[in-house]
Amino acid sequence: MSIARWIVALLLGAGLGPAQAADDYPNRPIKLVTPYAAGGVIDVIARILADKLSDRLGQRVVVENKPGANGIIGADAVAKAPPDGYTIMITTSSTQINNAVMYASLPYDAQKDFAPITQIAWGSVLMVAAADAPFGDMKQFVAFAKARGKPTTYGSWGVGSSGHLYGELMKRSYGIELVHVAFKGEGPAILELRGGQLDATFASPNGAKPQCSPVPSSRWA
Repeated sequence: MSIARWIVALLLGAGLGPAQAADDYPNRPIKLVTPYAAGGVIDVIARILADKLSDRLGQRVVVENKPGANGIIGADAVAKAPPDGYTIMITTSSTQINNAVMYASLPYDAQKDFAPITQIAWGSVLMVAAADAPFGDMKQFVAFAKARGKPTTYGSWGVGSSGHLYGELMKRSYGIELVHVAFKGEGPAILELRGGQLDATFASPNGAKPQCSPVPSSRWA
């Protein structure tokens, strides 16, 4: 079930001016921070990008995972890094848009502390469940949640993330009792789903597919 789309963007800690952008840049390794846990689609994209950039720039580009708090921990680390172009971040719209709206205060300024480099990709967001779940589409999921007599759990990659908000919207739209469980990335959430600790979770297709059993396309609404 395709719910919405996320944006993957590459950001640079703000403040890199002409005087700092030396002609011999880069002359040492570059750190590429991803504010989500290893194993998710952002992590995969970051590692592919790091390999390509390393070849093109002639310097190592090292991926560093700094997950937690819907990207706030990683984004804060990049915002506070020296503005010399050697610390960059690959992220979703959560760190720059969702968090700025959802949180009364952040340790970074989403507009002033970063300079955008480029948009890398668009992607769909799915709600997924175990292959043997007693529901196969939204109508069945709602009926399941209403009939079971206890809250139905769903995961996302953090409080205030798009996945979290989708679940809250479902609660209001369908009148069902859902409990949100926040993780440091979609990878850990999918592992908990496969282990039976979650009823459903939001994830990207690329993040879910390698870890989930094949499901006939007719099961998805």
